[in-house]
Amino acid sequence: MKKFVMGLLIGIMLTLGVTTYAVPEIQSAVFSDIRLIVNGEQVDSEIVSVVTTDNPNYMTNYVPARALSEALGAEVEWDGKNRVINVSTKTSDNNISQELNIQPPKETNTTPSVPTSPTPKETTTTLPTTKKTNIPHPIISTDEYGVNVYNVYNIFEGVSIGEVEKALNNKGYKIIDESYDRIGIIQGNNKLVSNIWIGSYGNKIYINYKDYLEHIKPLLK
Repeated sequence: MKKFVMGLLIGIMLTLGVTTYAVPEIQSAVFSDIRLIVNGEQVDSEIVSVVTTDNPNYMTNYVPARALSEALGAEVEWDGKNRVINVSTKTSDNNISQELNIQPPKETNTTPSVPTSPTPKETTTTLPTTKKTNIPHPIISTDEYGVNVYNVYNIFEGVSIGEVEKALNNKGYKIIDESYDRIGIIQGNNKLVSNIWIGSYGNKIYINYKDYLEHIKPLLK
């Protein structure tokens, strides 16, 4: 009996040792050209391929929670104060709404979990008070030309290409496509600006706010 207990304790100690010290680190992370297909439809989203030090010969691909969740018909909200991504899905079979809270792991926890908990479906009378916003990316500010500055997934500050195009058209300028992720600006037959980066996030196309300030806004004055 003593030998059995001693063996059990040694086994627990070995298990704890592996859990405590086997903490992988990111060796490399790059944007991938992999396409995301959901229910037969392509979703415009950037995918990051990550290689960790514990398995350098294996690559894991990460998809933004918002792009995948919205493609599956879920609602996504970002709680910046508590650093929580709230994903809510509704199923018509049992009239139950499920909410998935993705929280950052604690510093002492090397294996974060993703809790799921079913909650009763909200009635239509409470939806207007509990729903925060329909805007996928919050507006930070608006300039004198009616162009909004958005917080795009807490990654960068961007402006909508549609709002920029409207402001440019009012001044006699046009936007032209130079490649799948680059645009230029012309007036008549003269190209004034070229090689401006654009990116698609949540089915909307944005221009980096710094590029807008440096290359586009001076044309609107």
